[in-house]
Amino acid sequence: MKIAMLGFGSVGKGVYQACLDHQMFYASQYGVELEVEKVLVRRPHPMLGERGVTTFEAIVDDPEIECVIEVMGGIQPAYSYISRALKAGKHVVSANKDLVAEKGPELFEIARNHRVKFCFEASVGGGIPVLYPLKSSLQANRIESLSGILNGTSNYILSRMQDDRLAFDEALAQAQDLGYAERDPSADISGLDAARKLVILASLAWNKQFSLHHVRCQGIETVRLDDLAEAKQQGETIKLVAEAMQASDGYRLSVGPKRISSDHPLFMVSGVNNAVVVKGDLTGDVMFFGAGAGGQPTASSVLSDVLNLALNQAVQLTFSNEVPSVIGL
Repeated sequence: MKIAMLGFGSVGKGVYQACLDHQMFYASQYGVELEVEKVLVRRPHPMLGERGVTTFEAIVDDPEIECVIEVMGGIQPAYSYISRALKAGKHVVSANKDLVAEKGPELFEIARNHRVKFCFEASVGGGIPVLYPLKSSLQANRIESLSGILNGTSNYILSRMQDDRLAFDEALAQAQDLGYAERDPSADISGLDAARKLVILASLAWNKQFSLHHVRCQGIETVRLDDLAEAKQQGETIKLVAEAMQASDGYRLSVGPKRISSDHPLFMVSGVNNAVVVKGDLTGDVMFFGAGAGGQPTASSVLSDVLNLALNQAVQLTFSNEVPSVIGL
């Protein structure tokens, strides 16, 4: 399968390198040859040579490109590029939670109309396989609730504040120095990033179109060292927890700092790790845990989507356009 990539930042480089490193393994294990033919970049890159292209037309007009991987982030121009790729008959794999949360239904419809797939396992939880299991392995269940730590940056900051008694600003600076936080960390510490991922999870769990305005959102900016110390004395900790639950009269979605006890499944999730707990009426709690970001973990989810497409095993994860009844807005 011939592939093109959109974007070559830290995640893009991780996906690109992982594909090169695993080419022989994929060929021997699955009989699939994955070739990255072109990568859309702003300017020529020495790592790419002739594979680097600076116009999207070089990709969308190439009939040999079967799949486009989008790792550029943001809504635009990603939405325009993905729409055009799908309409040109190319499958698309995306790690873009912003785009899926806001424009998912539109892209699913375009994909259906043009008989191609839009896949997005990497949009939630980095390398954690949670979306496919939620929609397929757990489909015999009525999903009662979802809860999770969906943002590694905020989780790292809270972990350092509690374990090392670092002030918020110090912990944030350390996260930025280590590459765990962006220069502008506002989406992470405000809870917005976690809210976008919660929208995707809830939409898949209940096959309805949730959006950001359905989520009551609070960040970690107001969490103090004294709050964490008090929680620790009582055998608890504070995490930025994303939650969604179904009630008789609708759904409740929220993101915010929450004290959790030592017997809670999320209690031991520290550092930059993510975790999602899904409660089904048949299974009870099922937990997915692992690295929630980074080039290699994200590459695992992205390339798994690509391999499933190449093997004609890709499941089209979608949610309906039905707007749910949400409580507490």
